[in-house]
Amino acid sequence: MKEKKRNKRILWSVILIIFILILLIIGSNFFWNQEKIGVVKGATSTIKICYYQKGSNKAYKIEENMSIQSMCICTKGGTIIEFKKNGEEIEFVEGEILKEGKYAITVANDTEVLTRNFNIDNTAPIVTGIEASVIRETLIITFENIEDVVSATLKLPKQTGTINIYELYAKGKLQKNENGRYIYTIEYNEQNKGTYQIEVKDAANNIYTKNFAIK
Repeated sequence: MKEKKRNKRILWSVILIIFILILLIIGSNFFWNQEKIGVVKGATSTIKICYYQKGSNKAYKIEENMSIQSMCICTKGGTIIEFKKNGEEIEFVEGEILKEGKYAITVANDTEVLTRNFNIDNTAPIVTGIEASVIRETLIITFENIEDVVSATLKLPKQTGTINIYELYAKGKLQKNENGRYIYTIEYNEQNKGTYQIEVKDAANNIYTKNFAIK
């Protein structure tokens, strides 16, 4: 009888150990899958691709399709496996100031791969029609590449307010000329005379600014 009880206890102990092992295996697979799913669904990457301006130690994360001015790249948590400019593979040089162009960088480690496409733009928005500082006729301001602009404001004379030209463009209220360029017109009359300031900024933070007077 005692032997039967002892064998029963041993059997239940074995069953319990097997059950615990099964739970541990299931739990391990669950957390492993969660980790993999997290990476796929956009969990914080262990790879960092950043940029910084020459002479500065502060690094900023490069976001997908970001537009920035000339800078250096730094990477952490992986190895660069591909670096392209305007679609052609080029050599990555640590600390080199990158020039204008469309870039793609791919960095990988043992568990993940991260690619970032970005644009380097050092050219200020092109605005024509106000080359002179003093205007004595109807003024037609022409934006050559307003599609790349993120803000365009016009300060009116005598602190009477500001016109958000970019908002007019975004709402489809800006006119086009015969060449398909967007324009903003200031009629030459007594009401519009005075000193103005225009500021136009693109996604890379290049700025065109001009002070002018209509007299």
